[in-house]
Amino acid sequence: MLGSMKIKKSLYDNINISDFFSVVAGNHWIKDKDGIYLWVNDEFLETYGLDNEKDIVGKTDFDLPWEETANVLVENDNAVLKSGKKTLYVEETKLPSGGCLFLAIIKNILKDKDGQVFGTVGNSIDVTELKETQKDLKDALKVAEHAEQRRKEFVRNQAHDINTSIAGIVYAAYEIEATDSIKEVHGVSPRIRLCASRLQEYNNCLLYTSDAADE
Repeated sequence: MLGSMKIKKSLYDNINISDFFSVVAGNHWIKDKDGIYLWVNDEFLETYGLDNEKDIVGKTDFDLPWEETANVLVENDNAVLKSGKKTLYVEETKLPSGGCLFLAIIKNILKDKDGQVFGTVGNSIDVTELKETQKDLKDALKVAEHAEQRRKEFVRNQAHDINTSIAGIVYAAYEIEATDSIKEVHGVSPRIRLCASRLQEYNNCLLYTSDAADE
């Protein structure tokens, strides 16, 4: 146990934090309790389009291109400092180019050698493409729901028209039953043919709609 503690202390005393995080995927940073950046890794600079550490170290989120979303970032930092627990967030950040990034972020408190909290440490991964895919899926779902609503309305309208045609045929049948005149029967016949033709047309429309829905 004592040997492990000595090795651990040796690592803390001699490790180069930049070298360590250069082989760990993602954007990494350290802030003090006031939200001032103390250190960022090279991938962080590349992601945010910054030239070097001088562009960010010593500044807060309110001094940087993503100042519009700084309030949310700082609120999340303060929540982590208050809870003392590692927390996952999805944050939106503005880029110097004017674009936007959605980042899955893990934040945690950072303690000094005496165990005192002096700031936060964070790691983020770009999930912009995933967020855009989710948005596309939501938009597609809305379109599908709208199309389904229109299909249902169409079917209801067709059902109404079919019922009207059937009622016409039934009424014509009653007229035929109520008359003994062949001439009057012949007069009803065109109406029956018209209603039957309409029924066939409505049925074909329903069949077409059903086939289209199955594709």
